[in-house]
Amino acid sequence: MADFEVGILKGDWPILTGLGAYYLTGYLDAVRETYRGAVELYAVSSGGETRALFPLLREGDVGVLPPLGQYWGIWEMPITDPAPGRAESVWEKTVRAVDAYLRGLGLAEAAFIHPPHATDARPFLRLGWEVIPRYTYLVHPSGEDAWDSSTRRQLKKSRESGVEVRVAESWETLYRLHREGMARQRLPHAPEPLVKGLASRGTIFQTETSAVLLGKDAASGYYALAASDPAGHGDGSPTALVARVLEELGKDGKNLDFVGANTEKLCRFKRGFGGRLVPYFQTRAVFTKTRRFLKGLRRVLRGD
Repeated sequence: MADFEVGILKGDWPILTGLGAYYLTGYLDAVRETYRGAVELYAVSSGGETRALFPLLREGDVGVLPPLGQYWGIWEMPITDPAPGRAESVWEKTVRAVDAYLRGLGLAEAAFIHPPHATDARPFLRLGWEVIPRYTYLVHPSGEDAWDSSTRRQLKKSRESGVEVRVAESWETLYRLHREGMARQRLPHAPEPLVKGLASRGTIFQTETSAVLLGKDAASGYYALAASDPAGHGDGSPTALVARVLEELGKDGKNLDFVGANTEKLCRFKRGFGGRLVPYFQTRAVFTKTRRFLKGLRRVLRGD
């Protein structure tokens, strides 16, 4: 097999299909606009074929995960060779090429979140990367009968409360709710230009107290950003928003990716819509001994 090479993607982008394609199309465009000059899309090639793509956002000597980036990792291209072990071999060589390239760039750290069709974490483990399992729910818009009883009660409550879901004319309410929600959790919020850029490429549905941004690609819809005012949680607004999103996606026969279900509270809410649990994984690497030492020292000082 020819050597695997990594370089900035030139020319036309390959057509991407499958769960997560939105994050290397519309989402990536918005990230490029927000972090001008710091983002590139790379191709891994061998024998004249593009084997994989991966985005990289650099902050100094670190390859970081951008805000709201669900699948920001290695996108393996389909392999048509049916030979036994061929796909595993290509994936292993792809991961090794990416690892070597990142080290060659002089990065001290890097992190990715890989799309669900990347199921083999073993090459990362062999290279010393940390692997973190993650999950999302994929919901087919098949109607309320597929929901659990608690979710149906919340939708009924929203109707009885007169909750109205509408398409927002502006991104500003969503951004305000997001900013306030993250402040309550003492977490950083996404930058305003990124939310604005994503909104221009998607659709925002909102009620008086909640809002959600729906991103789409050819096959799926993505719960790209959701935020709400706690004062409205009792009226069923979040459930009414999801119902409206599923109604919208049902027109095109698209599924809804809930974009992560990795905390207990979010899992309880999202699984109520009858979705299928889909695993994926995140990887992190620290490439330099000095950085590993400093990270270990910080963990000791924090008492982790």
